[in-house]
Amino acid sequence: MKLSVRAMYAIDMMFVLGKAQQIDKAGCVNLQAIHEQTGLTMKYGEQIAQALRCAGLIRAMRGRGGGYLLARPAKEITVLAIVESVDGETMKDRPQMGQASTEINSRLRVLIAECLRGCTLEELVTAKHSRDKKRKA
Repeated sequence: MKLSVRAMYAIDMMFVLGKAQQIDKAGCVNLQAIHEQTGLTMKYGEQIAQALRCAGLIRAMRGRGGGYLLARPAKEITVLAIVESVDGETMKDRPQMGQASTEINSRLRVLIAECLRGCTLEELVTAKHSRDKKRKA
């Protein structure tokens, strides 16, 4: 399984929001700031934000100083939830192939789902934050 470009941008967007929440509990970030940090276009960012909002992963704040923020703590958001919010169920069965390849595909889906479910947004943000601190030292 390959992650789609949409899923990778969604992960990057959530990473920016998670990092903002870590720095400031309000953690509200507008699309312009997300664009500057990820390269995500405004229009595509709006589409991804809509999918993340529908999945209950982010909230929108209107008005001056508005933007997006995490709807719940980063430790409660799995990478699998992010990916599935923009791509739907990622572990769908592929068309039937030979018995051996179908079995391997089935095992891979289980392993990938476990890996993505076992990784939280908080772990991603914390790991990156730790690497940045080490570089400055």
